[in-house]
Amino acid sequence: MAHPNRRAFGLSIGALVLTGCRARGPAPVPQPNVPPQPGNIAAPQVIRPNFGDSDPVDFNGRPPSRYKVHGIDAARFQKTADWNIARQNGANFAWVKATEGGDLLDPKFHDHWRGANRAGVETGAYHFYYFCTPPEVQAKWFIKNVRKRRGMLPPVLDMEWNPFSPTCTKRPQVRKFAGKHAFSLPPLRGIMVSAR
Repeated sequence: MAHPNRRAFGLSIGALVLTGCRARGPAPVPQPNVPPQPGNIAAPQVIRPNFGDSDPVDFNGRPPSRYKVHGIDAARFQKTADWNIARQNGANFAWVKATEGGDLLDPKFHDHWRGANRAGVETGAYHFYYFCTPPEVQAKWFIKNVRKRRGMLPPVLDMEWNPFSPTCTKRPQVRKFAGKHAFSLPPLRGIMVSAR
């Protein structure tokens, strides 16, 4: 029999992923911020990247510049975003932070979501995992705040340690946490794990 915490975590993650399977409400219709003109970008068209990296990471293997399709993530830390410019410069998709833990709705979620969609950027929502809140609570919070929309990218779970949290100060051991939770799950697309 599976360990109760392992099962709860697996069910919670499954609920986040399955959120993408539940249809609720009409799909948003992208509305460009500028009138259609020759050269405006249609959503399905892949735009080659036209941006640089002032502090690139040294990747082992294939660097991001070798991929044809690029995207970005956005949260409250990107207070304003010109989504039309981002799209024109190669942001073909974006994951927008929706929720964190069991009680935080990112204050820029709706603005970023609308802006990205209006610019024709393929969009999905992500949840920032909080290690001191039960996964079931977090899954319910995400599902409550992110309505399934036709054409949206699958939900993503961002798991990384936040050393600045005033309320969750005991850092979990990554190997122990992964052994206890992550490996009890079948391989799922849409889960990012960072061991920072």
